[in-house]
Amino acid sequence: MRKYLVVLALFGFLSCDQAPQTGSVAVNVRVSGCQGFKSLGKTALTPYVQDSAEYCAAEKLRWSYRAADRTLEVLHTRKPENCAARLELSVQKLEDGSYRLQEINTSTVSARCMCCFDTYCELPDIAVGSVSLVLDSLVCKLSTAQGSGVFVLDTSTLVFCHGAR
Repeated sequence: MRKYLVVLALFGFLSCDQAPQTGSVAVNVRVSGCQGFKSLGKTALTPYVQDSAEYCAAEKLRWSYRAADRTLEVLHTRKPENCAARLELSVQKLEDGSYRLQEINTSTVSARCMCCFDTYCELPDIAVGSVSLVLDSLVCKLSTAQGSGVFVLDTSTLVFCHGAR
């Protein structure tokens, strides 16, 4: 009986609720509310101010590289989601050297509306050269030597897109 209690106690100790280790390599992660970031201001390396007409024209993955501190900045704009979404952004470095961006809706509720969200993060210690970003099933290959760029992901019209107000 005593062995049984020790095993149960040990099992209980090993299965205690602990914060999950995401293994994310991203820092300075930000997720907007409905209708995206109006601006990122001082929280971003590169200033970003939303232009509502341009914002609603296309879903984009924007990036900027700062060679001085080897940081790659990634901004995903106009991601359509349920209005009640609670997004979390995680970035994993894959075995092939590419980076998988995962935007996960952790909300347990749903609203009867849709809106657009933005996510932002910085990837530290990125060497000058070619970098692949994987978002959903899309692979975006960039050259940090260019300094910055934009990948247009989707140009379909979203009737619920109004941009930040």
